[in-house]
Amino acid sequence: MDNINQVYADNFKIEIDRKLVKASILRDYAIEKGFDIPDNLLDALNDVKLQITNNQIIEVGGELDKIIRDFSQLVSPATFESIYSLRYFNKNGDSKNPEIDDVERFDKEWFYKLIIFLSIMSIILGVSSFYFIKINIGADFFKSLLAICLGLLGSLIFTIFNVIGEIKERTFNTEEKAFVYFRIIVGPLLGWLFFISFAYNAYSFDSSTIDTKSSLLVFLPFLAGFSTRFVIGVINKLISVFELTLGLQDMDTQRRKKKIK
Repeated sequence: MDNINQVYADNFKIEIDRKLVKASILRDYAIEKGFDIPDNLLDALNDVKLQITNNQIIEVGGELDKIIRDFSQLVSPATFESIYSLRYFNKNGDSKNPEIDDVERFDKEWFYKLIIFLSIMSIILGVSSFYFIKINIGADFFKSLLAICLGLLGSLIFTIFNVIGEIKERTFNTEEKAFVYFRIIVGPLLGWLFFISFAYNAYSFDSSTIDTKSSLLVFLPFLAGFSTRFVIGVINKLISVFELTLGLQDMDTQRRKKKIK
């Protein structure tokens, strides 16, 4: 029985230490960002620390939960996980605080290097593709490659404008990491798809036939990779066209009229 009580006491102490680390990190972030922290919130955290130092930990669990909740509301949209995942890990990937073992590290240095590498690669391949198209060597292949590069570049620029800003402010949630990588992969695929569907003839780069419309269509793969809203808008328009062509839109209108009657 004594062993069971001791295990429970040890686990309780570990949980209190974990909560204290969370509260302290949220406080440090709030101070760093210059947030207006209520004095009573800082005093409450200091009182809890004093109680823990004096081994009076039985009643501090609920108070720590309240402190963490108040600091979380103060630093929002940053979260403890987004703050911790970007700063509180050693170079070998280990957590700086052994109490915190449920937060996944986000290696921002590796992520920056990936973005830079892919950006340079897409630019080099895109420029090379444009050159081979102009001299009419493997034109069909290099047209597709150029569209893929533009789609990739669009998704990368979207990432630079949105995600890197969140990383800098430490508001990037590691749960979004899969979506970011998915966006980078899908960007080139959408670029190629929109090229094949709408912009193939524009990639001839024939000065005798080029016009404003053709010039704009060249950048269609880039827009497809950059803007989700643009892609969804085009898809919705296509669905409307297909419904109109197949008479489905008229049938839907008739059903609505019958319901009104």
